[in-house]
Amino acid sequence: MEIGIFGGTDYQNPQMPHGWPRRPRYWDADLARKAHEAGMALYERADDLGIDFVTVSEHHYGGPHLEPNAHVAAAALAPRMKNARIALLGPNLPMNNPVRIAEEVAQLDMISGGRLYAVALLRGTPNEYLTYFSNPAESRAVWEESVQLILRAWREPEPFGWEGVHHRFRTIAVWPKFLDPAGPRVLLSGNSLDSVDFAVAMTGDIAISYGSPKTVAQSVERYRAGNAALGRTVGPANVLYRNFVYVSDTEERAREECTQYGFGAMDFFRPPTSGAQRLMAEVNASGYAGAGVTAELVNKQNWGLPRFIGTPDQVIEAIREYHELGVGAIDFSFGGFGLPAELATKNLELFCREVLPEVQKLPTTVHAATV
Repeated sequence: MEIGIFGGTDYQNPQMPHGWPRRPRYWDADLARKAHEAGMALYERADDLGIDFVTVSEHHYGGPHLEPNAHVAAAALAPRMKNARIALLGPNLPMNNPVRIAEEVAQLDMISGGRLYAVALLRGTPNEYLTYFSNPAESRAVWEESVQLILRAWREPEPFGWEGVHHRFRTIAVWPKFLDPAGPRVLLSGNSLDSVDFAVAMTGDIAISYGSPKTVAQSVERYRAGNAALGRTVGPANVLYRNFVYVSDTEERAREECTQYGFGAMDFFRPPTSGAQRLMAEVNASGYAGAGVTAELVNKQNWGLPRFIGTPDQVIEAIREYHELGVGAIDFSFGGFGLPAELATKNLELFCREVLPEVQKLPTTVHAATV
C-alpha cells in the first residue's frame, strides 16, 4: 500500500473565525509566509521519512489552504522532493479552461522529470461553485466533457478541433508531451455511483474522499463490477482514498488534541452567514452531488474527529480495514486545518516510525490495462 501526505499552506490566524469564505480583512503577510514555510517543511520532512507521494490541491478563498492553483504549488515542490512523487488532487475542471489544465499538467511532468504520481480530474467542493461564474446545475456535464477533452488532448498525436456542448476550440495541440508515452495516472471521482460509472467508461482509476467503510465498499464494488463487465480486472492499485489521520501514544491524548483544534471537523466548509448557507443549499439541491452520493459526503461540516485516530496499532488496524475493502493508496492529512505545525510534525513522525513500515507491506495488484 502507498501512503501520501496532503499538506498545504495552512493559514492560521487566531482572530479569524472558521467558515468559508475567509474574510480578507484577516490577511497578514507574516502569517502567510509562516504558513508557506511550515507547509513546505512538513512536505520535506515527509519526503525524508519515506512517504510515497505528496499531494497538492486546488481550493479558493482562503480555506483550508492557500493553494488556488495546485500546479503552482506542485512546481514549487518539485525541486524539494528527493524521493516522493507529486500528486495533483486536483484541478477543479468546471471552473477552469480544460486545454489550459492539459498544458499545465504536461508542463509539470517535464519540470519534475516525470515524477507525477497521479492527476485527479475533479469537480471541486460544493462551496467553490460560488467562487467563479459557474452553474452548479451544469457542473457534472461540464466536468464530464472536460475530462473527455483533456484525455483526448493528451493522447491525440495530431491537432484537432472540439465542438462540444460546453467547450469549443478551433485547434488543440497540447505541448509539451509527457516524458512517459503512456501519460499520467488519471484518477476520477468515486464519491458517487454516477461518478464511478463515468470512471469505468473513461478507464480511469478512482479517488474516494472521506467516506465510511460502507460508502467505500459500495463505490469499490460498483467499480469492480463495471470493469468486469468490460473484461477488465482492477484491484487496490486502482483505488485511492483520502482522510485525516492522527497518531499519539494513547487514544485519549489523540482525541483530546484533535478536539482542542477541531482537526478532522472540516468546518472550513461551513458558510459563515445565512445568505451563504442558502446558496450552499441551492448548490447541493441543484444536482451537484449526482446519484448515489451519501449524506455523509454532502454534509462535511458536520464531521468530528479523524476516522484514523489513536495509537499506532489502532491506526494500522483501521488502514487494514480499508485495504480489505480494496483501497491501495491513502492520501492522509497529517496537519493543516487549524492543527499547530508542531503537532502536525509529531503526528507525521510517529506515523512514519510506527505505522508506515507495516502498511507498506500490504499488497496491491497491477493496474488495469489502458484501453
